[in-house]
Amino acid sequence: MKKPLVSVIVPVYRVEDYLDDCLQSLVGQTYRNLEILLIDDGSPDRCPELCDAWTRRDSRIKVIHTENHGVSHARNVGLDQATGDYIGFVDSDDWVEPDYYENMVMALRQMDAEVCGAGYTREDPDGPHVILRRGQAKVYARDEILLEIFGQNVPKLLGWELWDKLFCRELVTKVRLDEHIAIGEDELFFWQAMKGMKHFAYQPTYGYHYRMREGSAMHSGLTDKSLTFCRANEQIFADAGRENGALRNVLWERYAWDTITAARGWLVLGADEHRQEIKRAQNFLRKNFLRVQRLPNLSLCRRLCTIYLLLPFPICKALRFLVKKSND
Repeated sequence: MKKPLVSVIVPVYRVEDYLDDCLQSLVGQTYRNLEILLIDDGSPDRCPELCDAWTRRDSRIKVIHTENHGVSHARNVGLDQATGDYIGFVDSDDWVEPDYYENMVMALRQMDAEVCGAGYTREDPDGPHVILRRGQAKVYARDEILLEIFGQNVPKLLGWELWDKLFCRELVTKVRLDEHIAIGEDELFFWQAMKGMKHFAYQPTYGYHYRMREGSAMHSGLTDKSLTFCRANEQIFADAGRENGALRNVLWERYAWDTITAARGWLVLGADEHRQEIKRAQNFLRKNFLRVQRLPNLSLCRRLCTIYLLLPFPICKALRFLVKKSND
């Protein structure tokens, strides 16, 4: 019986120092039935030539050269081109263990699941670290694993990141990443894909190695782009009313936390420029003040910030140096 085809989508941009390591880890997989899609996102370095060279070394690699539109666009191009039974994502500055996909395909088939999550190892300058909570391999029902992933408890068993998971094709066929969201677009994609899931295979191998490096999108400081995560959470929160009580409460708590974070960020970046977003956050916090104050693990700083955000907008604007100080 032929093994299912696994399509691995790899966006490529400004990673010439890391690309060979990433691709060597993919072509060296013990699971051989792979389709490796390299989406060159208009990279200005040597990445386009390196990608083309790799196609001559391994026929399973396909390269698509595009103009620079960002990682979400690159992943969407990969989704449009992927033909596999299973879909996986790898960032081109990371790498995976040799049996990474072998283990996940086996777990999906043995547990009759639509998604497999394996966890990841974070590669810090001082060495590798597993920051997730270690658990035993098992199959989870949809709501059970979503409560774990979207809940506020830490350390988590798993996060919503795409790169330490493998998806059945049917779940992602009609889902695409929102290219207008710079941070949190993968969280929204994961949520939307999970709507049709029934069973989730948890196989904690931590075989994905996530490289922490300066200058990446997740570590470039407070900017207007970094606050687009709130758009993702607004869309997820809009679905909360259709979920069961426990999951609905978890999504509400997440939205409340992120509303406080975003409002503080908008005030620091520019109160006038983000007046409407700040006022929308203020209205939510005023309507839900007592419930927000009961959020688990709400620090004193955030508690005081919530009270501060209840003040009229002109006063918040005048006193925003207090928020800046607390963010510094």
